[in-house]
Parts: sequence; structure tokens; C-alpha cells
Amino acid sequence: FAAAPLPALERVANFRELGGLATRDGRRVRRARVFRSGHWGRASAADVAALDALGVAVVVDFRSEKDVAHEGADRLPDGCAHLHLPTADPAAHLDTRDIILSGDAALVRAHFGDGRAERSMRASAEKLAVERTDVFGAFLAKLAEPGCPPALFHCSAGKDRAGWAASCLLLALGVGEDDVVEHYLVSNRTYDAAMQHGALPALPDEVLALVRPLLQVRAEYAHAAIGAARARFGTLDAYFREGLGLADEQREQLRANWLEPA
Repeated sequence: FAAAPLPALERVANFRELGGLATRDGRRVRRARVFRSGHWGRASAADVAALDALGVAVVVDFRSEKDVAHEGADRLPDGCAHLHLPTADPAAHLDTRDIILSGDAALVRAHFGDGRAERSMRASAEKLAVERTDVFGAFLAKLAEPGCPPALFHCSAGKDRAGWAASCLLLALGVGEDDVVEHYLVSNRTYDAAMQHGALPALPDEVLALVRPLLQVRAEYAHAAIGAARARFGTLDAYFREGLGLADEQREQLRANWLEPA
């Protein structure tokens, strides 16, 4: 069936749902039940009302303490449960913002040129997968609680930390890897829209070209994370069980919570 359109939020980026994606066993992710986005630190009253209307009652925030201090605490509907699982932003390296905003092409090239930006993002994706298993295990455990209500998870931009969280959830539910990567890449629409509407700082074209790998998501980043999980644990099933600590019974409950017949 056709999905009802999601509300267009005013001050929250990259808001979308995971519903509708098919699993290998013939089911699909439930519509209008689990959502992802950028941060809610500057959400408008209309944004908060829209989230409330969707019935979202659990919000998982992957931002670091530094992110929260800079962007503001989440503005959420009254009574919404908030789970903070602080994780450093893979794209926010020390002094990265100052280097980019300098507009100095030579300085930016020295830090991010010759493939360094891409290599850094691949390495960060791998680290998220295998070094923050505590965070993503806690995330899946929360969503595997019996009767878990509609949920939202987010980081700052909603692309890297939230991207791996979405990939973990979808893979655990049985969605195929190609579809998981395709879902991950949808975050680039936010980047494209920001470029189109001038929402990014006015920077020289050469600087934007050099830092684009930090501002976008790429299939190679998703494959790097999935590959790292497999390399460390042998299989994705072992990654969920041994790495994230998700018992088989929890995984079945996760599927009961978030899947429906196709």
C-alpha cells in the first residue's frame, strides 16, 4: 500500500522513516513506526507537534555532549522517553570545522586532499561498527523491548551515527544489504537540498569539492562498516549476538515489534 506522506519539518534535517523496506523472509518494516533524523535542538513548535501526531514516544539521541552543548537539547513532545547514547561524530574531527570555514584551499587540501577525507570517513565508519558496540547494542535492546512504541533516533546531521544505527536495525530485521545501503544513501538528498538552497557556508568551489566526502554519505562507507563487523565477528549474525549482545530472543522480539506482513 502507498505510504502516507511524512510531514515536512521546519527546522529538523533528514527526517524520514524506515517503513516499507522488504525483508528476505517476505515481510516488511512497519510503516510510520520508526523514524530517523538530524537533531531536534532547534525544532520548531510545529516540528514537535508533528512528532507528537506521529505517536513517537521514544527518542534515541546519539550526539556527543559537545554536540548537545552546541546544538541544544532535544525539543520533544511532553512525556516522550529520551535515551541519550553519546557517540562522537565521525565527521567532526579536531579543528575540522575551523579548517573548512577558513576557506583556505591550500589548508583544506593539506588536511583532506588526495583521498584523505574519504579514507578518514571509511575508517570512522569501521570504528563505529566495531568500537561502539555498546552504543548500538543498547539502541537495538531498547527497540527490542516488548511493546516498544513508535520511535525516533538521530544524531546531529542524521547521516553517520544515525546511518549506522539504521543499518544495524535493518540488517537485524532481515533487510537485504543492497536495500540497506540504498536507504543509507538517501541522506545525500539533504546535502543536495542544502546546496540548492544555499544553506551551506559560502565557500570556494575547490574547498567544497575537497570536503564533500565529509558532508555526504557514500556506499563505500556503508560497505566499510558492514565489512568491519564481518571481519571482526565472522558473520553479521555473530556481530549482533556477540558484538552487540543481542540475544536470539531479543532479535525475534525486535522483528515482532517492527515487521509486518508484506
